[in-house]
Amino acid sequence: MVRDQENFSSKYNQMFDVEIRTQKALKALSIINDFKINTDGLTLLDVGCSSGIMTEIYSKSFSKTMGIDIDKSAIDFAKNNFDQENLEFFNISYDSPELLKKKFDVITCSHIYEHVDDPQVLMDTIYDLLNPGGICLFIGGNKLKIIEPHFKLPFLSYMPSKLGNLYIKLMRKDGEYYQKHLSFFNLKKLVEKFIVHDYTIKTIKDPTRFLSDDLIKNNSFKQIFYLIVSKLFYFIVPTYIWILEKQATK
Repeated sequence: MVRDQENFSSKYNQMFDVEIRTQKALKALSIINDFKINTDGLTLLDVGCSSGIMTEIYSKSFSKTMGIDIDKSAIDFAKNNFDQENLEFFNISYDSPELLKKKFDVITCSHIYEHVDDPQVLMDTIYDLLNPGGICLFIGGNKLKIIEPHFKLPFLSYMPSKLGNLYIKLMRKDGEYYQKHLSFFNLKKLVEKFIVHDYTIKTIKDPTRFLSDDLIKNNSFKQIFYLIVSKLFYFIVPTYIWILEKQATK
């Protein structure tokens, strides 16, 4: 049976929505640029690039950009639509031997960890793929998020797989619940090799700077509420935005 990850884009049309994907890419770049300041001459790997729309936008800021995904139809779309000299797409996994020979300055890993069999292997591999001083933009959902983002069902991520799949059937949703969201404390263990720079609260504090006005308005009640919650109860924040830095060689 073909796993959902290998056919992901066929079930989620938003992977091909240029407006949505462009907006997400620009948000990601605003964070990367804030941390790195200048990305000229740097290389980037986009893990789980899907249709390549975001990867193509990244390529305008980096000297060389690579997108990888196990979803063949999505990679075929990317190859057929984006052909810049500094941009490559491969239908491979993050642990493919041909990838492990390479090194990158920046790696993006946005809402990927919950889709893989072993998220620890994913993050350890990303660490190994980074040059010393390199960074990973990690965006990941919290297990304690009330509304599960893929099926839009409350408390689904709290449930074990069998119960989750029964819940999905009872709610007449299509698909299998294989996603494995982690709590904040387990996410911290997942990235313990890295130096973690938090951009979750920074983004809430200054949504304009990080192009997130569509989600949070400056000086709004929502912003004030989110700031209070994120500072007092950081472990229940729905989504974490972290820059993960690999220690530079001394």
